[in-house]
Amino acid sequence: QGLNAVGSGPQGSLPSKNMSNISSKVRAVYEALEMRKNKQALKLLGPLLQKKAGNPQLLILKALALVRVGKKEEALQLAHELKAQRQVEGDETLLNNLAIVFREAGAASEATECFKSALNKEPNNEELALCLFAAYGRERDFLKQQQLAQKLQKQFGREQYALWAIVATTLQVMEGAPPKLLFLTERQMAKRAEESKLNTYEEMRLYLEILERQGKLAEAVQMLESPIGDNYTSKIERLQTKARLLFNNGNWKEARAVYMELMTVDEGQVKGKEEWSHVRGVLDCIMKEKNFPVPSNAPQGGSVGGMSITIAPVENPKEDFEWIMQEGEKMIAFLIEHQTGEIKSRTPHLAAVELYTRLLAFCPAHLSIHKDILGKSIDAVYSYVEMFCTKDMCAYDLVVPLQRFPVDQHQIIMDKLKTLGGSGPHKDASDDLESVCLRFGTMTKISRMLGLHTSIVSDDSKFRQEVQEHLHAALSCVKRLKRKPGYPRDRTPSDDNTLVAARLLFDKFCQTRDECYLVDASIVARWGLHVSPTNFQFKLLLLKLYRTLGAFEAMHEVYTELDVKHILWDTLTYLILPASFQWCHINKAKHALDCVLKLDRDNSKDSPEYTFQAFKNGTYSRIPELLEFERRLQNSLQLASARAELASLNLHDVIGDENGSSPADVKAFMSNFGGISCFLSQDDCKRLIDNRDLTVEVTWNDLKKTSSSLQQRSEGGLNRLRQQVYVASCMPYLLAHILEAAPSVAPPLDSLLTSIEESMCQLGWREGVTAAGVELEKLSLSNEKRLQDVDSFLCEGVVGETPACIAGWNFCTQLARLHLHLAACFSSMEKDEALEEAANDQLVKLGETLELLCSRTMSSLEEEATRSSNSTQLGMVVGLVVEGLAFWGMRPFLWAELSLSWWVAKLNATGGKKSERVGATHAAMKKMMKSLRAAIVEGVNVAMKTLKALEASVDSSPSLSAHSDIISPLVDFWKEKSMKEDTVEKQRQTIMHLAKDGREAALKRLKSLLTSRHDKLAATTLR
Repeated sequence: QGLNAVGSGPQGSLPSKNMSNISSKVRAVYEALEMRKNKQALKLLGPLLQKKAGNPQLLILKALALVRVGKKEEALQLAHELKAQRQVEGDETLLNNLAIVFREAGAASEATECFKSALNKEPNNEELALCLFAAYGRERDFLKQQQLAQKLQKQFGREQYALWAIVATTLQVMEGAPPKLLFLTERQMAKRAEESKLNTYEEMRLYLEILERQGKLAEAVQMLESPIGDNYTSKIERLQTKARLLFNNGNWKEARAVYMELMTVDEGQVKGKEEWSHVRGVLDCIMKEKNFPVPSNAPQGGSVGGMSITIAPVENPKEDFEWIMQEGEKMIAFLIEHQTGEIKSRTPHLAAVELYTRLLAFCPAHLSIHKDILGKSIDAVYSYVEMFCTKDMCAYDLVVPLQRFPVDQHQIIMDKLKTLGGSGPHKDASDDLESVCLRFGTMTKISRMLGLHTSIVSDDSKFRQEVQEHLHAALSCVKRLKRKPGYPRDRTPSDDNTLVAARLLFDKFCQTRDECYLVDASIVARWGLHVSPTNFQFKLLLLKLYRTLGAFEAMHEVYTELDVKHILWDTLTYLILPASFQWCHINKAKHALDCVLKLDRDNSKDSPEYTFQAFKNGTYSRIPELLEFERRLQNSLQLASARAELASLNLHDVIGDENGSSPADVKAFMSNFGGISCFLSQDDCKRLIDNRDLTVEVTWNDLKKTSSSLQQRSEGGLNRLRQQVYVASCMPYLLAHILEAAPSVAPPLDSLLTSIEESMCQLGWREGVTAAGVELEKLSLSNEKRLQDVDSFLCEGVVGETPACIAGWNFCTQLARLHLHLAACFSSMEKDEALEEAANDQLVKLGETLELLCSRTMSSLEEEATRSSNSTQLGMVVGLVVEGLAFWGMRPFLWAELSLSWWVAKLNATGGKKSERVGATHAAMKKMMKSLRAAIVEGVNVAMKTLKALEASVDSSPSLSAHSDIISPLVDFWKEKSMKEDTVEKQRQTIMHLAKDGREAALKRLKSLLTSRHDKLAATTLR
């Protein structure tokens, strides 16, 4: 629930007379809190509370604002005082608002206690009991929900409360409780059925859920066939449920019969024989009858390209393959026989493709039937393309089947299909322009999926011809396309040709590293977006092109046009966030991170309310869906990463405050990170889910090559991402320990540091870095590998993983390791004890390790920047160096600045107390700090020198040009149209300025960041 304003609705209390004259000012406070302007809200509350110091609603608003500005302890103290007030306990609205304060302060149990205490004083207040039930739901305490619902049923006699108790028991099993808990609920539902009380669809679904979760699938089928199943309003849904239950229970023949029956049922707009799930169900049952595995059939999201699926052959006899083929062909004949209408359904033809390619994937090459299956598979694909190549979904339907063919058959398939593609709209004057364009585009997409474009890109002559062929096709379509006047411009049938032309140019850049091809690709993509402004694929392509060029401002403008909001903040923020860090645009990064956290706040507020409303409305089948949605968002990798990144960025803001920040301010911030709880345990990490939609961009790339982004979706890739997030989320707590401001949630420094180092070892980030020093031959800081793989450059994980960033993570852990040793030194000096010589040697080695890490990393970045002047891929080089320097400016240099200041203060505090016994320890510590400070200052100086080298490279870089001969069709088109506002030359100039301005702006922001670190470190003197 959101805040209930005074007098804002049926749940709010009416304003008292003495509050009416300041109601507009109170409203301003609400608005400030809604806009997350929490400091402004506190400022507005000041004069209001002077007039009405004891007003509980104003005090609740103050407590909420205090929580949000990071003053959690003060807010909780105020909330506890309000909780004890009789006026608050008797007002449901005030209780709800106070509960919000407790929940946002991380004390959800105390919010529940508010309602529990109030209900104890008014046990017959049903509304308070419902509030308590909802509060238990927010804590996911389904056991107490069950107990309260049973109590309410006895107290008020409502049947719905008995169902609530049953639902709560089912939710306990969903959360991991033993299924035997459902035995009693099954008996209760069976009794309701016997008494004819199970009369609604939702109650029937609940009964079905209880049986399924106990594995009683046969009983569930019987229930569906009984009069209880008549509660289904849809015959198709009833049969689909029955088929699924039979299949899961291993009754393959019975399940196949039900799926075949489904093919004869039409209901509303659903045509049973055209429903692909029915066809696949029959094929799955047929294959299961002969103990064949069921292959994955769905493309991984909306993307096509780089989606390799591996299927191992089976050792079944030839007769099994023949039987499956015969039974599958019977189903296909049935579908063809029952086709009606003039428009041919693609279902039977796609079913043939699915049947034969499945068998092809499973059939060993040594079986005599293999050749027959291969021939039928190719014929089925040819037949399908021949009939439906004028449909936009034709190539997409073939994504999975084509992956089942051996690679040596790709050229054979394409040779057979190429006659179906036609000559394109620029050569075919047919009146059916759309069909001509789509047929040509379908062949293009299939060719790319089969990997045949690779040889084209390598041959300059073929490459030029191919790009121009697609541009001619797209331009001819635009010329011939007749659009109704007054209607907005929509997609054109030849959009795929424009996209393929741009992607071919990008492929050429990946091969040659000539940025001029990026300019060509950008010109083509911009023109495609101009012609088809609703086709977001052009925008996604431009994001990639602008990022590679370094035109971040232009990239962000395109990203803004995508209108990413709500759930897309979790799934698509990765499109802009890594680039924000790469081009040192901290404000844009903060905005993206704030959006992710806003989604979490909204979800935490709204999802429990929606769940409670589902209880009240009796829509019980929605409750597991809502809880699963809430779970996915709460366990989001992106959310965990956003919290960790925002904690670091907010620390940078505290340090860079114009009014200055005292050590006390920094320490206060580190105690709660501005109200952001980013700590994760290893158990928390195991639950993290990658919600990113990595397949939103349709590339039509080679299906046999797994892209870097989809490699992250493997189990190993996901575990790697989890470890990255674990390291990033725990790092801020290392610094909090160094500054002796660690929150209570943080484990002890030694155990936390050991756990982080173990995760870094698993990630391969620790090789070459030890407590004894840096083994340079093992610690590779070269960006060469990343520069060779553009896909890797563009496909980021969830935290920084460039070589410089990895060195920076190591620096931070070694800094914490040094602090552990220094803490022992400080402790010994307080006790007037001398450390062993070996311990002092360890102190020196730790300091040298940090110095080496800093100098080695800065030197490698300087070398990269120096070479950038001769690089044809200047944008990528500048981006990698800027990202590394920005990372060090935001973390290692900042950490060193704060740590040295703290250690110096501690050293000075103990300096006057030292005796001769501890003099050597004190001297060793002082010497190490001086040496380390000098090394860090030198590191920042090298970073500034590197920045100047980058500035020189950007200033002296040759003007980017376009290959006018390659995109000559576009040049001729603009000349023919005499378009004054857009020409290829003007487009080139625009893109050139966007790239250069973006690079210069990034370097300017980086300079400001490094200058700040340099000045602060220079002020850290040793007395």
